[in-house]
Amino acid sequence: MEYFPDFLRPERVTSLAQAALDKRGEYLVYVMDASLRAYGNHALEYAVFEANRLGRSLVVVYNLDEKQPFMNTRKLHFIHGALKKVDERLSRRGILFLVRKTESLLKLVNEAVSVVVDAGYTGHQQTFRKTLAKYCDSVKMVEGDVVVPVKTASTRAEPYARTIRPKLLNKLDNFLETVPEIPVKQSSTDLDIEGLRYETFEHLLKDFGSIEFVEPVKDVVGGEDEAHKRLETFVGERLDRYAAERSDPGSEACSELSPYLRYGMISPVQVLKRVFEYRRRGDVNVESLINELVVWRELARNGEVYNPFFEKYEGLPEWARETLSIHAGDRREQVYSMSELERADTHDVYWNAAQQELLATGKIHNYMRMYWCKKLLEWTDSPETAYRYAVYLNNKYGLDAEDPNSYLGISWCFGAYDRPFTESKIYGKVRRMTDQSLKRKKQINNYIQRWSAPAGI
Repeated sequence: MEYFPDFLRPERVTSLAQAALDKRGEYLVYVMDASLRAYGNHALEYAVFEANRLGRSLVVVYNLDEKQPFMNTRKLHFIHGALKKVDERLSRRGILFLVRKTESLLKLVNEAVSVVVDAGYTGHQQTFRKTLAKYCDSVKMVEGDVVVPVKTASTRAEPYARTIRPKLLNKLDNFLETVPEIPVKQSSTDLDIEGLRYETFEHLLKDFGSIEFVEPVKDVVGGEDEAHKRLETFVGERLDRYAAERSDPGSEACSELSPYLRYGMISPVQVLKRVFEYRRRGDVNVESLINELVVWRELARNGEVYNPFFEKYEGLPEWARETLSIHAGDRREQVYSMSELERADTHDVYWNAAQQELLATGKIHNYMRMYWCKKLLEWTDSPETAYRYAVYLNNKYGLDAEDPNSYLGISWCFGAYDRPFTESKIYGKVRRMTDQSLKRKKQINNYIQRWSAPAGI
């Protein structure tokens, strides 16, 4: 029989392994992998509920995954910013918090009475959750980083945003739960279990071992406190012009929350509930935000779950691959090497500015990212190479990268989730994007000036 706390919709919980509990287990483990926060965390509070019900203490372990694709010092620095605050808050509740590499974490999981893990949607994250199920007979996965659980929203791969939009919006209000802090009945802070040191970034870096160096973004601090500060800034200063200005690269109208959503330092439910306190549904800015935060973001997760090739060029729709193949031999005016692109050394001031923003801040303005990605089709020797370069550059430098949104954004530039257009050179029937569309933006010159200085790599 399944038991659920009153606040939690059963649709958010999936059994990855369901056998008789190992009653010898002294504790229940919550594997914190995708939801790096102590507040408003569906998986955490479900784990507290289960530990209380089973008469066990709860141990929370953050999975420091050394095999995570494109992991580097920039991303590790951002993650480190969240760890201490999570530790402080869990400690006050009598919950032991540890950081362990995956192999060491699995040993702990093997000794647990039961395991709870937050949902992750990339291919790598899905594989890790399957591995967990091999190490413990009772593993529950909780979807707390989407508004509507993926398989509740749709039972198939959705081809367009317009096909999933009504399915999500019709269910939206049913999943805006307030996640309460459940009292902990049995403390785990005295358990003699060790983890990695992370008092400073240098400690964590040393214990992590071999890792690629990418300069951290010093003024982008990780953690749920910073995420909520950014949310307040967005609601108070930017929301009222979001619909009109979000696509203007020179206007600071975006939420700046994507890295925090990427690592689960804030949830889309928390964002929406705060926005709804300020503006009601139906407001043009609120509806624009819902379209980005819920419709497109959760369309990406739908793709990860239902399309086994979602992260690869082979996952593009057949018509897009066919038309790009037909035009693969079209003459390119410029062909750049990866190193030239990486250091923003092209003839195009708009593209260079976008790459400089990525190098310096770990993000590209959403409108510029489309231009940045599509231009790679024109400047590489094949569409497959262009796709590979886009994934590499985005995932290496982006703080919000190696995420379903990243792969959706890249695949859209190659025709996914879009319709065929009038045929053109190189692009075939895939939608083109030229600098003329950028020149029409009111504040594009502000953007170019801001990112014209080299950031370096």
